[in-house]
Amino acid sequence: MFIHQTDAHCHLNLTDDFDCSDLFGINICASACFVDEWKLLFDFEKLDVKKSYGVYPSLQKSSADKTAISEGELFSKYLPTLQEFLINADAIGEIGLDKRFENDVPASLQEKIFCTQLELADKYNLPVVIHCVGKWGALQDILKSWVGREKAKRFLLHAPNCSPEQVDCFLQMGGFFSFGERELLSEKGVCCAKKIPSDKILIESDSFPSRKILDKTILKLAEVRNENAEDLSENIYANFLEFYKNE
Repeated sequence: MFIHQTDAHCHLNLTDDFDCSDLFGINICASACFVDEWKLLFDFEKLDVKKSYGVYPSLQKSSADKTAISEGELFSKYLPTLQEFLINADAIGEIGLDKRFENDVPASLQEKIFCTQLELADKYNLPVVIHCVGKWGALQDILKSWVGREKAKRFLLHAPNCSPEQVDCFLQMGGFFSFGERELLSEKGVCCAKKIPSDKILIESDSFPSRKILDKTILKLAEVRNENAEDLSENIYANFLEFYKNE
């Protein structure tokens, strides 16, 4: 439907022999945030996609396998291995904080892992795709410290449902925001989407991308923001290129 389609944060089924012909021409950033997926995404050549690698706060080895990485393994083996993929990456992520996992991965450890990966973003000059559930205050504090250094930062809050005041704070730090259908069906998500300036907003599927779903997301976002859908789509395309630009 729209001239330029984008998906700022998605996950591809990298192991199946799927037909992805409908996705050609969509500007996509695919995430491998579990260690068992890094090599699969690195070798993926069916589509020309942006590639993002990181360690998800659950510390699972894969999205399907609930086996967790130990803290020792993470810092001695997996984070050094991650850097091999970041050399040619387009972003680091999705990474962040999640209150749901604190029984298995304490908040202090999640913050340590997150901050370590922010340092890697600095080292490799990469933008950061951020996941946050129930830890917006802690995230705000960490990003304030990180963004406050001299080097310019680019970070994307995917699927945001924080307070309007926190939206303002993240915007002051230069943050981008990406919304999917799910967020635009929630009161908090709609409130967030209304506040984002036109040069900081993106859309995402947070799953396997689909032209139909991305079109519906643009239309819903345009309705929420009372904007022309085609103009919004072009703004989002420009924002995608700006956020994932090579520097």
